[in-house]
Amino acid sequence: MLKNFFKKINSPWAVFILTAIFYGFFISLQLINNNYDFSRFVVAGDKFSDVKEVFPNLTVEKNSWGYDGQFYYRLALNPFTKNQTEYGVRLDLPALRQQRIAYPLVVWLLSFSQPALVPIFLLIVNYLALCTIGWLAGKVLQLFNVNALWGIFLSFYPGFLFTLSRDLTEILAVFFLLASLFFYKTNKYFFLSLALIFTVLTRETNFIFLIALFVASLYLYWSKKERNYKLVLYSSIAPVLVFLFWHFYLHSVWGTWPLFIDSHFNTYLIPLYGLISSLLIIKTINSFYWLEIGFLATLILISVYSLKFSKVDLVIKISWFFYFILFLSFSKNIWVEDWTFLRVVADLYLFSLLIILPTKRKINNLIYFYALFLWLRIFLRLT
Repeated sequence: MLKNFFKKINSPWAVFILTAIFYGFFISLQLINNNYDFSRFVVAGDKFSDVKEVFPNLTVEKNSWGYDGQFYYRLALNPFTKNQTEYGVRLDLPALRQQRIAYPLVVWLLSFSQPALVPIFLLIVNYLALCTIGWLAGKVLQLFNVNALWGIFLSFYPGFLFTLSRDLTEILAVFFLLASLFFYKTNKYFFLSLALIFTVLTRETNFIFLIALFVASLYLYWSKKERNYKLVLYSSIAPVLVFLFWHFYLHSVWGTWPLFIDSHFNTYLIPLYGLISSLLIIKTINSFYWLEIGFLATLILISVYSLKFSKVDLVIKISWFFYFILFLSFSKNIWVEDWTFLRVVADLYLFSLLIILPTKRKINNLIYFYALFLWLRIFLRLT
């Protein structure tokens, strides 16, 4: 029945509208629960945000560390700050937070840095990016002769509910990744370069896609299967230079390299060491945690199975492999709670679905229903 329904609708706009409706409903419920206080999505805590110094429109939770959204809120007020504490908010790891400048920068531009508007636009930017992910997913899937409506499985990734709830960066990161892939597939090299710049400035791990693009282009050149490899490589020059410049700048300001202060990766070269060690230290693990781990395991197994059947571009397969290696290297800090690990594997989920969807095999239905089940379960949990 689901298959027949999909056949009748083959439009990226259908995915856009469905995404807009369901996530709009989710945001509405959250706003009602928060008395229409947009700053609640920031999740500011008094350990980093001084209630006496912050702007009056920011709600600060007492006896709380808050969450990462408070740092993006702070940077959206002044993206190029050189002060660790400003507007009453202290950046915990300034270089690490500021390297992910794209999200707060976009909000800063749209809100004209007005404190009253910043919490609103932090939410609006993520919401619009989510809707556009649905549209882009439909467009990209059509390029692989897949019905556009299947794109809802990309925009309805369960981890996006966490990101949307706390003004975080993963939604915008996936948006720019998908935009980069779309421009790559449609040979729009200027826009590819522009999207790649924002991609690497949204989350540093997105540099992986840039490496995959480079590796795929060289292989296709050597195998004489790609005539436009030079244009692709030229499109990568500006993003690499911008990425390096921004990191050198941050080092000059904060005295440390952003890439070397993240505690989210193992110091041991043992695959899944972080997951195994976290399971040993977590005192109580509920059944839903295991369902989420099972979801990731199912996703990876079906992706591996689909790799030999899928006819998607080489760059997608290489990207999946690199993001899978990254997945294996996550430290126990990532695996302690689903608020973290379901967000940071969004890139792996994106490339997994792009590999799985074009194969059109019955086993794929397992991951589709699994994803929708988790999305609904988390939706109910957060509302």
